[in-house]
Amino acid sequence: MEEKSHNLFSWMQKFAIVAGTIALRHQRNVANKGKVRYDLADSKESAAGSAKTVVDEIIQELFLAHVSTRWPDLLINVEEDTPLVSLFKQTSGRKKSSLAIHLDPIDGTLSYINGSKEFAIGLAISDTRNIFTHTVIYAPALRKLYIASPARRAVLSGSRIINTAPRKNPPCIIYEKRLLSERGRRKLQMLGFTFAPLQSSHLAIVNTSLGHAAAFLYGGSNPHDGMIPAAFAKTCGVLPSTAKGELLCPDNLDVTRTGQLVSFSRIPSLCYYACDKKTQEKIRTILLQKENLHEEYISRFAAYEK
Repeated sequence: MEEKSHNLFSWMQKFAIVAGTIALRHQRNVANKGKVRYDLADSKESAAGSAKTVVDEIIQELFLAHVSTRWPDLLINVEEDTPLVSLFKQTSGRKKSSLAIHLDPIDGTLSYINGSKEFAIGLAISDTRNIFTHTVIYAPALRKLYIASPARRAVLSGSRIINTAPRKNPPCIIYEKRLLSERGRRKLQMLGFTFAPLQSSHLAIVNTSLGHAAAFLYGGSNPHDGMIPAAFAKTCGVLPSTAKGELLCPDNLDVTRTGQLVSFSRIPSLCYYACDKKTQEKIRTILLQKENLHEEYISRFAAYEK
């Protein structure tokens, strides 16, 4: 299994570069097709959450074509409903795999459509226990490749990252989506925090892990957004937790399988912290007060928090 992970990880890095080239080539003339179904349609974030382009589909189909040929027994987790997904729904004649490979063809699709540089291609490997072990994130417009594995640790474009969290005085910047109410945001602003626009969850988690921001706070996180960077964050010393301050466990990830196709339910809350423990406690004190929480998180996700 270790050799298989190594070969797969090497291929993922090459694929991310190819996918990034495709994305850049078409960025200026791509349109928003929109997703047929988006389960948070009433959310203020629905425009970002329902964005999709033909480039997302091209990258995913290219990915599935390669995987179905080279590693046909792998479990896969992909974001879009494209034709080749049906190959992995079949159950007959397949071996049981101990590895799952994850793809987010373009993370930050709305940002991509709007011509911003803040988007990324994201891939990851997890095992049957839902432990994410490998991360590949490529930001083609920024020319930055972020990778992490048990063997490689955390690497940015060839340079090994050796510092670990908590950082010394990271900027008082917070990335936040659907976890805080307006009152909660004001509370944090009163403590000196500012909010950065969340254009790409992958890059926001990477920036937090590297100490360029204090925290990443997300209510009802899509695992494509929040877990693909998890192995990179972990090697930087940043572990995902819930809004209640409990470390996120593999058991918190609810999975359904159809053949080789893996689907994850949304994670009720997902937080990454690069700030020191004292600052984390200040943030968590605010998160523990119901009036400071986003109404959608309270109504749709808080009841499922373990």
